[in-house]
Amino acid sequence: MKFFDCSAIERKIGYVFHNKALLKQAFTRASYCNEMRQAGKDIQSNEVLEFCGDSVLAGAIITLLMERYSKMADFGIITELGEGDFSNIKSRLSDKSMLSARIKELGLYEYLLLNKGDEKMNIAAQPSVMEDLFESIIGALYFDCGKDMKIVTEVIDRMLDIDRYFERTAKPNQRSSKNLLQEWCQARSLERPIYEVVAEFGPEHEKHYRVLCKIEGKDFAVGEGKNKKSAESDAAQKTYLSLLNK
Repeated sequence: MKFFDCSAIERKIGYVFHNKALLKQAFTRASYCNEMRQAGKDIQSNEVLEFCGDSVLAGAIITLLMERYSKMADFGIITELGEGDFSNIKSRLSDKSMLSARIKELGLYEYLLLNKGDEKMNIAAQPSVMEDLFESIIGALYFDCGKDMKIVTEVIDRMLDIDRYFERTAKPNQRSSKNLLQEWCQARSLERPIYEVVAEFGPEHEKHYRVLCKIEGKDFAVGEGKNKKSAESDAAQKTYLSLLNK
C-alpha cells in the first residue's frame, strides 16, 4: 500500500487533523478505492467530501469577500462592491483554474491515492482532478474541525492565498480601496492619504505588516497584510468605509 504522509500535507495546508482518516479519505480517488476493495481493504473515496467541500468553499469565500469589502452600520451593511462584482470574484476564486493552480503550487496533487492505471496516465496532474482534491480537502476539514466555519475560512484564505490573488487580478474597471479613498479626499480638497508602517512581525519568510492610514495628520484605520501593499489596501478600505458611515 502507498505510504501516505499526513504530516507533510498538514504543513502545506496549515492545519493539523484530529482524525487522520478524514485527511486520507480526502486524497483517496474512487479508482484507488475500488482497487483496494478488490484486495479486501474496506476504504472510502473522497467523492462525498468533494460534494460537501464545494458548498463549504462557496460560503467561506463569501465570508472572506464580505470581511474585505463591507462593514456593518446602524442602517445595515455597507459594501464597497456591488452584487455583480461579488459574484464575479467569487466565481473566479472557486473556478477550476484557480483551485487546480493552487493545488499544483502547494504540491498536494502528489499525495493523491490512485490505482496503477491512473498513476501511469498521470491523472493526478489533470486540472479537474486537482479541483476535486481541493474541494475534498475542504470537506474533510469542515468535518474534522467540528463544522467551525471560522477555522475553515482561515485555512481557505491561506490555501487560496487571496491577498496575492487580488494583487494580481484587479479589474481595470474596479477601483481599489486606495483609489476610492484618494478620490474621496480630492472631492473635499483634502491632502492624499499617507500610509505608515507601524509594525512588522513574523519570520523573514512569512512577514506580516501593520499599516496606519493618516489623512492631514489625523490617524484613521490600521490595516494588516502579508506585504505592505495588502496592508495599505486593508487600511484604506477600513478608512473609506468608516468615512462613508459618518
